[in-house]
Amino acid sequence: MSFGLRAGAQFVSAVLLGGGLGWAIDRWLGTKPFGMLILMVLMFIAAMANVWRTMSKAVDIATETALSAEKSAAAADRVTDKVNGKSS
Repeated sequence: MSFGLRAGAQFVSAVLLGGGLGWAIDRWLGTKPFGMLILMVLMFIAAMANVWRTMSKAVDIATETALSAEKSAAAADRVTDKVNGKSS
């Protein structure tokens, strides 16, 4: 699964889980709507941290891939230059 889709799914599921657990706690304790609001906010914060971590990993991987491709292209250019008789 791509990083963006995974981050979105994790975000939505965390907020829905927080709302559902908060609703259940509110029904059990009769504290409507405070449990749901508190848990939704906490899960929202946790989801944002998780999305941040996931997207940071995606950026790191993309950067490594771009640097690797750049190094490969530079090596290929050097080989081509040697074959064509050019020196650097």
